[in-house]
Amino acid sequence: MKKSLYVSIIAIIAICSCNPLTNYHDEKRIADSIRIADSILLSQSTDTNKGQIWRSPKYHYTVEIPKDYKIVPATGANVDFKVENNYGSIVIVVKQFPPELQQELVGRTIFDLLGDLDSYEKEYIQGASEFMSNPKFVKSGKTTVGGISAYWMDFTTNDATGEMIIYNKMYQFISKSLLFTVSLACNQNELTDYQPVWLRFINSFNP
Repeated sequence: MKKSLYVSIIAIIAICSCNPLTNYHDEKRIADSIRIADSILLSQSTDTNKGQIWRSPKYHYTVEIPKDYKIVPATGANVDFKVENNYGSIVIVVKQFPPELQQELVGRTIFDLLGDLDSYEKEYIQGASEFMSNPKFVKSGKTTVGGISAYWMDFTTNDATGEMIIYNKMYQFISKSLLFTVSLACNQNELTDYQPVWLRFINSFNP
């Protein structure tokens, strides 16, 4: 792959992942809006511990909306899904790679594109400061989402008032010619309560 193509791909990843929606207390921006009416709810489980199954009308993947979370309007042209629960937020940003890059992505994973993870993480945190207050790296690793190789990173930010620490977990992976960035956020003091919800949500992803 030509170096210029790699540069273009990394630029797309950086733009999609440094999404201001993670700091969900400060979303008063002029942007496109996703209407709740555009969402497709497939089913409501009779299991009281389960939520509704949601299918993306544009990209056709499905996820389970966690119990007590509600779909809310989300700003951003590439935001496909957003739900909230008190101080908890889950956002899915989907970006389609341009046609000239799609053939180059066949058989590749997110790790082929990110390259040196230490460098990527430092650049990400540095770039995130444009949109988020006081971002700080916590930890990162490799996993799978819907059977797809995925990268995850945890970091903290401050809310708009500076009084609350927000814990953020981000997943990135490539499916078909699409780059997915899944961002989960909550009050750091409530992280223990939210972690099982996040794990269930990620495990419910079906491409």
